Amino acid sequence: MNKKKKIGTHGYCLGGAYVIKTAAEMPRRIGAGASLHGGFLVTDKPTSPHLLAPRIKARLYFAIASDDDKREPDAKNKLREGSNPVLSQSLLHLGIDLKGGFDLTTEACRQFNNNVSDAPGISYFSIAGQFRPKRILGLPQGPLGLHHDFVARKEGDNDGLVSVESATLAERPAWSALDVWEANHFRLVNWGANLAPTPHELADSSIVEKYRTLVNQVTAIK
Repeated sequence: MNKKKKIGTHGYCLGGAYVIKTAAEMPRRIGAGASLHGGFLVTDKPTSPHLLAPRIKARLYFAIASDDDKREPDAKNKLREGSNPVLSQSLLHLGIDLKGGFDLTTEACRQFNNNVSDAPGISYFSIAGQFRPKRILGLPQGPLGLHHDFVARKEGDNDGLVSVESATLAERPAWSALDVWEANHFRLVNWGANLAPTPHELADSSIVEKYRTLVNQVTAIK
């Protein structure tokens, strides 16, 4: 692995904010990023991702869903007006239908992989997640409980949004499925299991440690 070469990163939904944070944290390494239907990119908090613009050197692409734009019409303008000239030139694509969530199914991912060739010389890695929702009288609890059961009926083990099968479609020589983490989708991005983190979850650094281990794991791959 050539550590002097720049790399790209992308995130869907909750992962969009992490694209900005990663580009700001590693400006010399991240050369490009894409946020697809990103959430919480612009907030009124001092920790809002869009405020990291001055630290970013990468070229970023923001795909904003039409419904997102109706709910947060000023978000795209704040992303454009960042003091970083690269962010100011970021491409903003409006009008993505929220039905795009169906593009995350196993079959849709398989079709995409069949239609889009791998970039030569690039290795691809994936991490899957799975959890078992708490139940009362057999009914799944929590914001991802019902969706977990829906995805489970279709595609088996999942993190409440994405199935393990969908995240481990390692069918080509350049692809590697590295691990399956025991956590729901929210915890996988270091949020609370029920969206809002509890004091215990705020003090729990296990997910962060998993990401640190992952970075070392990927770095060690030749």
